[in-house]
Amino acid sequence: MTDRPSERSGCGQTLIEYEVSDRIATITLNRPEAANAQNFELLDELDGAWRQAADDPDVRVIVLQANGKHFSAGHDIKGVGEGEPVKYTVAGIYEVEARRYLEYALRWRNVPKPSIAAVHGVCIGGGLLLCWPCDLIIAADNATFSDPSSAWGSAESEYHGHTWEWGPRKAKEMLFTGRKMTAAEAEKVGMVNRSFLSRYPCCNPRAGCRDCPEAPLRPSSSQARRESNA
Repeated sequence: MTDRPSERSGCGQTLIEYEVSDRIATITLNRPEAANAQNFELLDELDGAWRQAADDPDVRVIVLQANGKHFSAGHDIKGVGEGEPVKYTVAGIYEVEARRYLEYALRWRNVPKPSIAAVHGVCIGGGLLLCWPCDLIIAADNATFSDPSSAWGSAESEYHGHTWEWGPRKAKEMLFTGRKMTAAEAEKVGMVNRSFLSRYPCCNPRAGCRDCPEAPLRPSSSQARRESNA
């Protein structure tokens, strides 16, 4: 079964592609012309796809991936799209970011079905809040992870997973310097479960999904999250 959310980019293509096959829901970021930078429409449709997968009893596993050369260049600083406030205020910014960034990320993280993020190319700033809520992350060897927000005097991404994902010392280094972390280094520090050569198409998250047991997955996934919060 294939289903495509209704939102579309300016060039007429869907911003999020959604497909269910073999009880695996695949959610694909589809704004390659902008390196999958996130505007409001993309985030809203992405949240809708997560909700759809979470509510579908036939879905056992959720895979998040991206079309194009890059996973996500983060927030679209050129324009967030429809719903952008005409006049920015502190209260308005807080409301928007609390809902579309933090609330969305926490909701995806708490979906009680195993989820896998497949990352390639750059994953910058806001891109981290797309992959970090997933239970597992696999990365192509050309993937890099970074949060350069300190370069313009800003705080880190709204979903602060840095200390959990990198550890406190490494998180400080990455935030102080804004440097890129390679897939190999990310695997070494435990942020990535597995890195692979991008030229091998057989190394994909759907292949790993077939190793999942046929027993109900909901309790084990939820239990793992409770232990990580302890």
